[in-house]
Amino acid sequence: MEPHERTEMVDALLAEANQHLEVLASALAAQDIAQHTAESQHTVQSTSHPQTRHTLQQERRWWEETSQKLTEVRDALAHIEQSEQQRGVPM
Repeated sequence: MEPHERTEMVDALLAEANQHLEVLASALAAQDIAQHTAESQHTVQSTSHPQTRHTLQQERRWWEETSQKLTEVRDALAHIEQSEQQRGVPM
């Protein structure tokens, strides 16, 4: 596989991870708004389930970790490519 293909693959995965993080941030913000609205209206029943919020938070942590590790992989691939170029390895 060509170096640029590896980088493109990692970048695509990183973009997907960032999309998931944006969606999860929106979902958590919507839950906060719904809960605040319910509390301000003295609604007895909460509109958000604590287990769902916990699951979303855990999923967000996993995507954050994935994003961080993919960034590390991309950086490592860049170092490898630079090293191979210095050694004259055909690409």
